[in-house]
Amino acid sequence: MALSKLVADGRIHPARIEKEVEKAQQEIDRIITESGEQAMIEAGVSGLHREVQKTLGRLRFRTSY
Repeated sequence: MALSKLVADGRIHPARIEKEVEKAQQEIDRIITESGEQAMIEAGVSGLHREVQKTLGRLRFRTSY
């Protein structure tokens, strides 16, 4: 995610890399949280601990089962 933005922009410098990686991490964290919330809704479950919710959201990015 961060690498593709840097290549598309053409400005690849250490400070810019750190900034884009931080932005990408925040975006991934947001997607994980939203995915966990959606999984809870689909399963009809509520009140799970935030870490359990994040774990559910991480399953969206799992590549092997």
